[in-house]
Amino acid sequence: IEKVVFDPKVYEFFDKYNIVHYEEMLMERLLLGYTLMRGRIGKTVYVTLDDISRQLILREMKYRESIRRGSEFAEVIMIMREHGGKMKMLELKERLLYYGKDWTQSTQLIQQLARMKVLRLHGDEVELSPALRGDTNQGNKRI
Repeated sequence: IEKVVFDPKVYEFFDKYNIVHYEEMLMERLLLGYTLMRGRIGKTVYVTLDDISRQLILREMKYRESIRRGSEFAEVIMIMREHGGKMKMLELKERLLYYGKDWTQSTQLIQQLARMKVLRLHGDEVELSPALRGDTNQGNKRI
């Protein structure tokens, strides 16, 4: 390989999804690796987008956003997604015990997420915001 060329549409895609410059480098490497894995190798490697590479980038950005929110928030969101976005408060608190959260900590965490509109509280029911439900099988989808 003598040269790597990125299609300008790659950067348009990055801009469309507000991928910041320091994460663009990571996404470029991800796309380059995907391109090489697909066997598109010559003296000049042209990196372009297809449906699968777009999916890879969006999935990676989703994971990075989850990390930026904090691991505690990510744990609750993951638990709620595993249960279809709705759970009994008691059930959620019991699941959070597995993550080292005692009753007081889980109560504070749930209340904080409710103030942030991540969770909705309805009596003894907890509901994940529809915008954050996502597809629970998305991470297991074969590419």
